Amino acid sequence: MRGRELSQRFGALFKANLMLGAFLVGCTYILGLPLFSGSTLPLKLSVFWVVAAMIGQIVAWRADGGRGRLFLYGIFNVLGACSLYLFVAGISWVFYFSSASMPFEVRFICIAVAVAGTILWGVLIGRRVSAVLNKPDFLAHVFKDAGNEIEYRLPGIQQVNAYADARGLGEQFCLGLVLLAAPAVFLASRVVIPFPASRDLLLFVALLLCPASQLFMGIIVKAYLLMIRLPLRLERARGKPVILIDE
Repeated sequence: MRGRELSQRFGALFKANLMLGAFLVGCTYILGLPLFSGSTLPLKLSVFWVVAAMIGQIVAWRADGGRGRLFLYGIFNVLGACSLYLFVAGISWVFYFSSASMPFEVRFICIAVAVAGTILWGVLIGRRVSAVLNKPDFLAHVFKDAGNEIEYRLPGIQQVNAYADARGLGEQFCLGLVLLAAPAVFLASRVVIPFPASRDLLLFVALLLCPASQLFMGIIVKAYLLMIRLPLRLERARGKPVILIDE
């Protein structure tokens, strides 16, 4: 990928993350202050993350220097994806269960189930993606040895599912169970335990967006494995840089 095209791609992604970060901070300010009785802690945390993500992207961009190193591009993208995950998770179950008036035990169980479900989803997706990345035919198709460097095209991430083994009925059931476990616990806690209904709209948002946040976590895991860990492994094994080229 030419330096100018690469710079334009980095620039476009940086602007998108900047806009998303501003939206995250704005939502935290508008929703967070009333929900947390004027506490500025959520706002400070969101500002800290946005600034840290932007600095991380700038460092990766500058470190690349127009060469198109895949692992640096991967870091750049994963930081942006994490901002999106924090936005979706934050405005749904994190805000709701951190601010709603409910028994401590209920709050703890709901948050624990959401966190455990997210981690488990990431592990399941990671195992599936790792199995594909270890297949020689996948590596030969996506990564091309060009002499002094190894070339990678962006559509390679779309080839992961094509090379993955077909999911069995049991695996599909487990994945669906992981996605629906947290919303089921959220809803059950609201039905079984009486607490104020003034924030039921946030509960509805949490029911919808908690699974979405888990899906975003799966995307982050896939991007990390394919665009950061694997290129670094190939560079160590073959002694050549892995370069991003035109699609």
